[in-house]
Amino acid sequence: MRCFIAIELAENIKSEIDSYLLKLKKSNSEHDIKWVKIHNMHLTLQFIGEIDVNMVEELKKALKKIAFEQFTLKLNDKLSFFPNKFRPKVIKISVNDKKGNLKRINSMIRQKLNELEIEYDKKPFSAHLTLGRIKYLNKKFTQVDLPKFSEFQAKNFNLFCSELTSDGPIYTKL
Repeated sequence: MRCFIAIELAENIKSEIDSYLLKLKKSNSEHDIKWVKIHNMHLTLQFIGEIDVNMVEELKKALKKIAFEQFTLKLNDKLSFFPNKFRPKVIKISVNDKKGNLKRINSMIRQKLNELEIEYDKKPFSAHLTLGRIKYLNKKFTQVDLPKFSEFQAKNFNLFCSELTSDGPIYTKL
């Protein structure tokens, strides 16, 4: 089972992002970009990958033990790219984590995964929302100024499974 742990976004933020995505898609329509569907938009705390189905309940119990207090998040006002703007593969908006709440939770999640001996993606944590994955650029990517997004509350996090289909991934909250 392919899994990840994420914070779901409030509907008002999804709506603001969706409006922005319409402009971004229009400005970059000649490129081959796989855009994230707005109903799938989330803030990944930890990508795990494939885990044994028998470990899911144990992982859920371990994750419930992580202390989580609601906190406020704000999206940055600059579009950025993985790995960089010169060879962009992923279009993203970084999340302002000045208080370190997201990094703290990521660290606790990794600790629980280590205790359960569950393998996971060990790349350094980078708080961001993925907007799209670039398959091919016909010319330079056209930037569109980001709006001032509303602040939103991170109320909790959840374990999700991801089923890859030809129409894109299907996420199920576990």
